Amino acid sequence: MKCSLSLLALCACATLASSAAWAGPSRADIVEARKLVYQGQKAEKANSWQDARTAYDQSIQRNDTPLARIRLAHVEEHLGHLLEAVEQYRVVAGLKTATYVQKYQAKTAIKRIEARIPRLTVEVPPGFSGSVRIDDNDLPASSYGTAIEVNPGTRIVTARAAGFRPFERSVVMAEASQQTLSLELEAMPARAPAAAHHVEADSSSSSGRKTWGYLTVVVGGAGVVVGTAFGLAARSTRHELDGECLNNICSESQRSTYDRGKMQADVSTVGFVVGAVGLGVGSYLLLTGPSEPEKQSRAHVAPLVGLGRVGLEGRF
Repeated sequence: MKCSLSLLALCACATLASSAAWAGPSRADIVEARKLVYQGQKAEKANSWQDARTAYDQSIQRNDTPLARIRLAHVEEHLGHLLEAVEQYRVVAGLKTATYVQKYQAKTAIKRIEARIPRLTVEVPPGFSGSVRIDDNDLPASSYGTAIEVNPGTRIVTARAAGFRPFERSVVMAEASQQTLSLELEAMPARAPAAAHHVEADSSSSSGRKTWGYLTVVVGGAGVVVGTAFGLAARSTRHELDGECLNNICSESQRSTYDRGKMQADVSTVGFVVGAVGLGVGSYLLLTGPSEPEKQSRAHVAPLVGLGRVGLEGRF
């Protein structure tokens, strides 16, 4: 029994050891990470700071070491990314694999860089319920009116709120500076309702009677034109279906053609109805109205014809 328990414990230890070994970086990752650190150092000497940043970041992904993070923090600081530099140094200060010297170096750098970080306060109007962004980062509502650490350089502050024009302002932040930006939101102008244009005609007078007569005749004529055009189109569509359908039975593939023909026939019917009514009423008004000298300012009327609609536009 004791032998079995010992054997079981030995197996468990071996399993844990193998799991720990599997969770860590492989030998190939460690070798590649060292090469990337070397490439980053070469890029630093050549003042290729972005290349150095990429190399150190890739090295950390392969094998997270205090050296790679210290070098990355140095590059971030050189690029003016003070917040990112402090973040890397804080990671180093908490790494168990970091030496005493490396941790001391990280803590010293944190104090030095924090003194250089500028702070920006964004003040919003009372009752503000929109959103604020500094560069590409959303500013939480809890941070309104609070000094926020930002990187030095030009920061872009934007704000959006319903009923107000979009707000955008550039703020130049020097190292260790403190600035306050108050949002000045401009309300969107209220949209005025579209003015309705009415054509008034005195139906009791001879000029008003003739005006309505001309209007209805033109509308009737336009209706006849529309009815004729769509009637011919419907007839053409009907011939097209006759060639494709057998015994008035059409396949599903002809549904769009059938629907088009039905629409053309309906519009044609409406056009002829409008035409008949318009011509009849217009003729009645013109024939029964008293004749008077024509006014110097004549009415200008033009038909307005479109798909499924008949109307007029003109000047009186």
